[in-house]
Amino acid sequence: MKNQRPTDPATIDNPARLSALQQSTQRRAMLAGLGGMAAGALLARNARAGELDPPAGPIAPTMKRLDEVEPRTPIGPDTTPGIASNATYQITESGSYYLTGDVLGETGKHGILVSSSAAYVVINLNGFTLLGESGSFAGIFSQASRIVVRDGQIRGWGARGINGTNTSVTLEDLLVEGNLLGGASGGVNVASRARRCAFLNNSGWGLNVGIGSVVESVRAEGNTPAASIGAAGDGIIVRADSLVERCIARNNAGDGVRGDNGYTARMTTSAGNAGHGFSAGGAPSDPGTPNFNAAPVTVETCDARDNTKDGFNLGDGSIAIGCRSMDNSQSGFASGDSTVLQECVASGNGQIGIIVRKASTISGCTAWQNDSHGILASQCSTIIGCAAYENTLSGFVSIFSGTAQDGEVLISECIASANGRYGFECRAGGMISGCVARRNFRHGFYVQYSTDVRECRAVQNGVDTTSAGFFCINSAGTRLSNNTSFSNPVGFQASTGSSTGGFLHGNIARANTTNWIINATNRAFVVNSTPNTEISGNNGGTPIGSTEPWVNFTF
Repeated sequence: MKNQRPTDPATIDNPARLSALQQSTQRRAMLAGLGGMAAGALLARNARAGELDPPAGPIAPTMKRLDEVEPRTPIGPDTTPGIASNATYQITESGSYYLTGDVLGETGKHGILVSSSAAYVVINLNGFTLLGESGSFAGIFSQASRIVVRDGQIRGWGARGINGTNTSVTLEDLLVEGNLLGGASGGVNVASRARRCAFLNNSGWGLNVGIGSVVESVRAEGNTPAASIGAAGDGIIVRADSLVERCIARNNAGDGVRGDNGYTARMTTSAGNAGHGFSAGGAPSDPGTPNFNAAPVTVETCDARDNTKDGFNLGDGSIAIGCRSMDNSQSGFASGDSTVLQECVASGNGQIGIIVRKASTISGCTAWQNDSHGILASQCSTIIGCAAYENTLSGFVSIFSGTAQDGEVLISECIASANGRYGFECRAGGMISGCVARRNFRHGFYVQYSTDVRECRAVQNGVDTTSAGFFCINSAGTRLSNNTSFSNPVGFQASTGSSTGGFLHGNIARANTTNWIINATNRAFVVNSTPNTEISGNNGGTPIGSTEPWVNFTF
């Protein structure tokens, strides 16, 4: 046979040995069979059969019901029938609802009407679209206390995309676009929330929510005015105690972010809007001036760029920290009384870089290449550690309203360089200390009305013979002490004041074309210091010309 194993030659001529091999093979086969039978018996003994008699009682299903698998209600003509007069679908009970397909708008109807009988409703669009048409009403119109809408698109409705006039709305992962009377709104006096949403090209506004709302990771862009409802086309509108965070408002016809009655904005950008970048709301302000009737606003690490009006137009008591305002057509920052600006930058704006009213504080800020003054503050304000350079007019300006005695602006440890008029222009009294004016077009320091200037430096200011390092006009009560004027056309100039004039002492004028021009009504004693002899060791030198403690020196 072909497959038979060859026989061992040693067994061919030995029948006894062949028989022994055959017997061994048979024994092994028998033992293998007995082992398989034993294993089968063991498995059979351990196996258990089911109960032959079913339990008493009726037979019941063992699977979950459909409403247990999907507890939500689909939106449709059978489950949420509409109202012939004004709604394609209507929700009348609290609960969770979802779309199974797109909803097409109808003339004279809302897409989904949530009635007041439904206190709390969740609507999941499931990625589908509520698509309006000409003459339709709102995409979603809510009369409920609270609704949640998420995950889909609401586009092209003849009224508002989402209208929650008295409703607390929560909006998540939505595109709200091209609606005629506003993108989305919640109740004015209730808190709402919007996150990860886009409000694009709506008429009226992008998003409009009430007191205590939270708006985060939202984009509002290209929204336009709606004259019929008196809306200017703002991107995001919030109210008191609201938070706007990580948002972008771009190319809106009104303000990028506007808050009636105060709000907080963080890490938000407002760019290319036809109004202000960030506005405190209230009564409209004149261009480039603070909004006196508005409530305080807090802005932190926000950017305002290329807006047609101010970058930041803020109310009394506002705070701006770490913000940038660049290339806006009007002022960079315009804020009211008692405001605080810290570590902010105003650059390339069409008017004043930073302007604040009385009792305000500006610290660590920079104003650069603005098409007017760099930083302007009013009475009882403080400017500390700031820089102003290459502005079209003066670097720093202090003004007053009322009498001169209402001024008293403090400017300390600041530098003004390469500005188109004066480095420091102080018309309100007060004090300038520890500051530097360098390479400004005219005077380094221009002061009047009882201003105190001490321990300051004026270097290489002025392009004509009438420019001075320190220039005092109407100098009655003005005091210049321990200042240095170097390489200016005129070092120190004090013009007429009252019969008392100003008081100059401890100042140094060096290498100016004319070191001193002091009118007779002023008090000053000037000494040309004596050149020194060489000093080597522990003592030596030449007396500098006077031991009078109030003397001014030229060298």
